[in-house]
Amino acid sequence: MNARVSRLSLAGFRGATKPLDIQLDPTKPVVVIFGENGTGKSTIVDAIDFVANGGIGSLAGRQSTPAKEYLPALGAAPGTLAVELAIGGDKWKATLAGGKPSFAASTKPRPVAHVLRRSQILDLLAAKPAERYQQLGRFVAVPAIEAAEEALRTAAKDTKREFEDATAATEKAQRQLVEYWAAEGKPGAEALMWARGLAAQDASALVKAANEANGVLSLLARASEELERVRGASKGWEESVRAAADAQDRLHGAESEAAAADALLMELLEKAEYYIGAHPSVASCPVCEQPIETKALLERLKRRREAGFAVDEARKAVEAARQLETGSRKAVEVAETGLRNAGASLLAAARNSALDPSLPWALTGGLSRCSARPAPLPRARLRHAKLPHLSARSAPARPPCGR
Repeated sequence: MNARVSRLSLAGFRGATKPLDIQLDPTKPVVVIFGENGTGKSTIVDAIDFVANGGIGSLAGRQSTPAKEYLPALGAAPGTLAVELAIGGDKWKATLAGGKPSFAASTKPRPVAHVLRRSQILDLLAAKPAERYQQLGRFVAVPAIEAAEEALRTAAKDTKREFEDATAATEKAQRQLVEYWAAEGKPGAEALMWARGLAAQDASALVKAANEANGVLSLLARASEELERVRGASKGWEESVRAAADAQDRLHGAESEAAAADALLMELLEKAEYYIGAHPSVASCPVCEQPIETKALLERLKRRREAGFAVDEARKAVEAARQLETGSRKAVEVAETGLRNAGASLLAAARNSALDPSLPWALTGGLSRCSARPAPLPRARLRHAKLPHLSARSAPARPPCGR
């Protein structure tokens, strides 16, 4: 806070015909000087203006008399005029020399005093708005006031918005309270009194029940996740079982087409196909000497040889399908175990809690006994057929030409 005037001393200045010391309380934010006309109010203000600003008083510009004639007090010589101003332990002194203020040397610059005189107030009232702004700028920090006004408007808007939000939240809370009160059968005279009665009760049991409910909900969420895992694993197992059965069917079909084929016969068929392909004009079989149609025989040889290859591919497919089925079955078993454990934990938590015993917790017991095994396929499709061991003795007696 800026230092304030603590003392003003006058000697031979205007109405002060005798030396005068005026003591002011620097702790007061405002000092009011009042009195009848002609008691010296203007003298005090002119003295402050004289020592602070070098002003020659309220009569400046209003008369042709020089300052050295109207500033000294009645009967006082101009050389005896002196004004001293004390602010916060510092002093400034001014005298009249050559009709102008003369200032004693000081270690600090003189203070600045803003004096608003009656003539200026009248000019302010008569001035245009733009000129009025300039007049006020001498005494009031207009930009600071504008900034303060803007801050005040912003604060008012924020306060209004906060009040409206708080009002809306209060109304919502009141509606919810009435709904809760109605759900409880409207005990008591009205909802607020009922709520206050509940709030006054010991809430430890409610907190315990809420914690138990949260625990049960967490376990229920875990059980739901495990159930989804079981469903996914079960679906994969069902698909693998069907794939294994389909592969088994394809193997049976390939075996049927190549039941008479063994390694030696396959080699013979390959050589026969090569020989006939190299001699397209041959008219009889080189083994049985029976007449043949070269093109048709080549087609049959090719089909029989490819049938043997198809059996090998079908065997590989069956083995791969069985491995996939085994992996899928293990995945289902793992998922079922997780689901059973989750169901058991959920059931134990529900039974040991203080929650409403009428809730259908028995339903969770099914989680601990559930199984997601796929529906069995026909037994004939799931049998693991023994693949025949083909040898030279099991080859058919008929010639490769099929006659």
